[in-house]
Amino acid sequence: MPFDELIQKIDEGVGAGLIKDEVVCQIGPGAYKPVYCGFFSFKPTLAEEIEAASMVVAHGGTGSVLSLIAARKRFLAVCNPNADGDHQNQFLRRLSREVEFSWTADLDNVIDAIREARCPQAWAAEHGHLARDILNFIGG
Repeated sequence: MPFDELIQKIDEGVGAGLIKDEVVCQIGPGAYKPVYCGFFSFKPTLAEEIEAASMVVAHGGTGSVLSLIAARKRFLAVCNPNADGDHQNQFLRRLSREVEFSWTADLDNVIDAIREARCPQAWAAEHGHLARDILNFIGG
């Protein structure tokens, strides 16, 4: 599902010097092509990119968020308003009551939220198997 609004907001943040790190975006089927960031549409797996990243910004989908928690990766989850209903917002709000991680539903707050994002290591160290079990159940 495209999330051009997020890709554009991050690209503009890099262009304005608000994001100093190297940024590579997966744009999927989106129409917006970043000017200041590297990008690609799809890859069979994002494991190498996630492993190499110091931080990941992802849409608020269950699979993405649980994978990043299990990987103990610093990340920011962003609700995609293009998703059906309000399920990403509901999922992230509910999960954040149990797991300390960074998320936002406000695209205007993305740059600040990136700076403040933290890693859910403490929870993942104790419960990372739960995130992997849920992912296996969903995929299985």
